[in-house]
Amino acid sequence: MRYVLLIFMLVLTTYSKDNYNRDDYQYDHNKARKSFIFFYDPYSGKTFHKTDELEVDHIVPLGLAHKMGGYLWTSQQKKDFANDRENLILVSKTCNRSKGSKSISQWIPKNKFYHAEYTKRYNHIIQKYQLDN
Repeated sequence: MRYVLLIFMLVLTTYSKDNYNRDDYQYDHNKARKSFIFFYDPYSGKTFHKTDELEVDHIVPLGLAHKMGGYLWTSQQKKDFANDRENLILVSKTCNRSKGSKSISQWIPKNKFYHAEYTKRYNHIIQKYQLDN
């Protein structure tokens, strides 16, 4: 019993709240980082771990913008529109391809929790570029 008490006392003196050593916790930064790397698709409400399952979508599609007045733009204006970060979003390939060049009246994300934000962003781009709705 004395030996157990002595060992217990040694452990208590070795490990206290005041002598923190990060190495004691054996934290694997790389493993932890990999477990947190994922991409959220607001259109579907799903998360993805592989970038090959995703595509960049134009909230207001390029083809639609062209029909709504973009055909009158200069080459630079077309390039600016195509690369406007406010009009870009990372989504699943499936959602992006089902949307195509459809307007908001023809297509809305499956994720009902994203409808309001999608509508807000869509309308903002329409107004920003003065597209004829």
